[in-house]
Amino acid sequence: MRATLSRIVSRIANRSISQAFERWTVAASSMKRSRLTLAGIASRIANRSAFQAFGRWADAAAELRRARVHMARIASKWTNRRVTQAFERWADAAAELRRTRVMLARMASRQGLTLVHFAAQPKPFLTQNTPRTPPDTP
Repeated sequence: MRATLSRIVSRIANRSISQAFERWTVAASSMKRSRLTLAGIASRIANRSAFQAFGRWADAAAELRRARVHMARIASKWTNRRVTQAFERWADAAAELRRTRVMLARMASRQGLTLVHFAAQPKPFLTQNTPRTPPDTP
């Protein structure tokens, strides 16, 4: 029982010391946090020009990247435009050739001729539908 009483008395006596130690640890951690915050602010102030230079460099690098992408798109469009123009010229020529063949076929049919195509000859030529008979000579 005496040991129990001595522990209770010891706790009552040390309570004020324990509370003081607790207040000191809270104050110390608060001061440390304040010191670190102030050190960060002081570092930013001291290195402000370096931060500004880095910010300008980062902005310029991003702009350069956007410009390169834009120029690549323009170059691609120019290249594709040349290919597209060549294809369109070929398609127009092919359409004109088809129209010409249709027109020649109509003209030939009106004249009683047949339009004949040979693989060896790129251009069609006309033949008569009716066999030729030699003219009668007296």
